[in-house]
Amino acid sequence: MDELFVNMPEWPSLEDLTLSQEYLTELGRVSYAYSALDNVVTSCVSALLSPDSTLGSIVCSKLYLRPRLPVLAALVRYRYGDSGLLSETHEIIRAAHAACESRNRLIHSIWVISHKPDEVGGVMHAAIKPALSAKHSIRYDGREIAPGDIRAVAEQLDVVAGRFWRLHPRLGSESVANTPWWEELLDDKERDDVPEGDAGAP
Repeated sequence: MDELFVNMPEWPSLEDLTLSQEYLTELGRVSYAYSALDNVVTSCVSALLSPDSTLGSIVCSKLYLRPRLPVLAALVRYRYGDSGLLSETHEIIRAAHAACESRNRLIHSIWVISHKPDEVGGVMHAAIKPALSAKHSIRYDGREIAPGDIRAVAEQLDVVAGRFWRLHPRLGSESVANTPWWEELLDDKERDDVPEGDAGAP
């Protein structure tokens, strides 16, 4: 078996990537937008659980974003019943699933060079995602992707994060809703940075 790898080429370094800087920049934008969405969903779960945001962080720490969404819906139903708030939450969650699917297609695909140039004369790339069919055979679903297509996914994630952010103040108690967990963390960090003996100074 090892003989199969004797004549294999070296694994390409980051400098050898065929993706242009424009593609890499937009993929980074997607990563940032996804992280923001992840954080605001954690904040919503925390608001519904307890005034202590640490509890929400513990509950969410081992859950990926998409499994976290039905937990959020269940907590809204538990607190508010079958209300308009629950319907709104379900609507935002559906949008979140769609945005995550768009993101996953980019992040988990195999990237290859397409021979078709893009509209500005650069190199077009194709994202190919392998998947198992209903008959348990492998199939490949590929499409050509331009940098603008990647940016659109980042914007899709950002819109959903904004909807969760506007939902957040209506969840839990006022003391919870007005302070996202990461702001509490930063406040704690600032308190930790205060020199001993100066904590009460104006």
